[in-house]
Amino acid sequence: MVQRVISDAPLSGEAWQLLAMCRADVGDATGAEAAFLHALEQAPDHPGILFNFGTWLCRQRRPQEAAARFREATVAQTGFVGAWIKLGMMMLELQDFAQSASAFQRAVELQPDAAQAWQGLGRARQSLGDLEAAVAALQHATRLSPADSSPWVDLGATL
Repeated sequence: MVQRVISDAPLSGEAWQLLAMCRADVGDATGAEAAFLHALEQAPDHPGILFNFGTWLCRQRRPQEAAARFREATVAQTGFVGAWIKLGMMMLELQDFAQSASAFQRAVELQPDAAQAWQGLGRARQSLGDLEAAVAALQHATRLSPADSSPWVDLGATL
């Protein structure tokens, strides 16, 4: 069905993205990557395609490439909170704690009620040795999402 959509709209980046996601769902990594790349040829600055490609790259355990796509998504749409959060997560994984803190800081500025961004900021600050800022960020995350155990665990570890 997606092939028919692509036949009807071969220059649609979103159609190629749909094919990439379908191929990813059936375990065709080579086909998924090729379709994502073709989608970006059609729409190189499309934040959604960049974000979804980055998410797929995360699942493929390719954090540097994923971080690059998330960074591109934040350039394409500076207010894309989800991309800032994912960029922060990738930079944590890559142990670039300053870049991680910067990405999470941007996310909390854009969406002050994003518990996941506050938690990430706390983890990045902890890794930078700024325990006071880490505790403050993690306490904020626990207030925003009191039923989520993850920020509580991070707060306990930081304390």
